[in-house]
Amino acid sequence: MGTELVSTRKIVRLCNSLQLEQDIVYCKAEILIDNFHNIVWADTEIVSRRNITKNAALQKDPELALVYLADFNPSENKRDIFKKMFLLFEAQWLKEWVETALEYVRAFSEDGDLYCGILDGELTQTQISAQDRQKANCAGKSSFYRKRTEAILLFGVAIWGVIVPYWLDLYHLSECRVNKLKVSESYDPNSN
Repeated sequence: MGTELVSTRKIVRLCNSLQLEQDIVYCKAEILIDNFHNIVWADTEIVSRRNITKNAALQKDPELALVYLADFNPSENKRDIFKKMFLLFEAQWLKEWVETALEYVRAFSEDGDLYCGILDGELTQTQISAQDRQKANCAGKSSFYRKRTEAILLFGVAIWGVIVPYWLDLYHLSECRVNKLKVSESYDPNSN
């Protein structure tokens, strides 16, 4: 149990050092994971309908997708979030961002492979049930859900603390930096 608390504390410290609000990052990461499957693995009928009904230029603009990803409101209606993500995100971009985040998660600690194993079950084309992922990772129910929470939070930190800021800087969109994720401006991570 001590090791599990150490992992959680390490992730929370990372969140704090990046001045990210962990509850918001976690909610946004869950939403992104939920939508990932439907965006990346969408069947061809949905894709062809999207291509017919929407402006192709809008679909091809990674800057719009990044700005939306950087600052979407996780308390907004989940269907509305999905619709916007589906219209803005190219599957390939989302796959690359998620793969990069998983590399970050894997390299984070000795639990990185376990975290990736848990997340992979939610990101594969055929979603794997939580019970099957629990069995595959040889974890008890409470341990599995604790590690799943850590994995999702760390995934979110990778996306909104590392990947999104990198791409925003690359596209010279620094003014669009993640705002709603930040903790109060007076926060000093070294004050603990």
